[in-house]
Amino acid sequence: MDQREENMPRVIEAAIWCFENIGIEKTTRVLIAKQAGVTVRSLQRYFGTLENLIVEAIGVYMQRYSDSLQSELNQLVESNANGYEQLIAFLRNHLNYYRPDMPASLVVHEMELYFLKHDIPLTLLYQKIFNSKTQRSVIGELFKKGLDDGSIKKRSDIEVIYAYLVTTFPGMIIRISMMGAAYKHVPTTVTTEMIFDKYIEILDSLIKA
Repeated sequence: MDQREENMPRVIEAAIWCFENIGIEKTTRVLIAKQAGVTVRSLQRYFGTLENLIVEAIGVYMQRYSDSLQSELNQLVESNANGYEQLIAFLRNHLNYYRPDMPASLVVHEMELYFLKHDIPLTLLYQKIFNSKTQRSVIGELFKKGLDDGSIKKRSDIEVIYAYLVTTFPGMIIRISMMGAAYKHVPTTVTTEMIFDKYIEILDSLIKA
């Protein structure tokens, strides 16, 4: 293995570390090089522009996210729970990734903002995201299973209810991940569990058979 092949994975790991710990917008060649233990000139030689490096790192990041979702889905499928129970378990487990002390939760949102600000086609980002298993696709699989086994009730507006679920849940967990900053100067007794429990209560009333 030559030095380039040895260093490139370290550079990708360093970029992902920067995404999760300081944010994509603040990620620079100098910071990545320092974290990876290589020179800035090496980064330029390996990837050309910083944008090229960030796109490559995003691909690796999203593949890991996809793998973690697939692993979680496999565990749920192997259980004896019905489709609705598996869906709720997935939503609850996924909430843990988005707590205020988990900065990685904002990375995907930051990716979009970075691409827009730097005039990088969003299609490049979405290729990385939608070529892998996403949160939405897992929710879709479990929702369909619930309809098939009767644990989710069939109703005339079920497509609207599904659209409600896959659009409001991601928005809710992103907001939950920001709670630490949002309530920094405002005393509150509201917890992430309280928000999620109320969300599930509403979802129960709509789809639980």
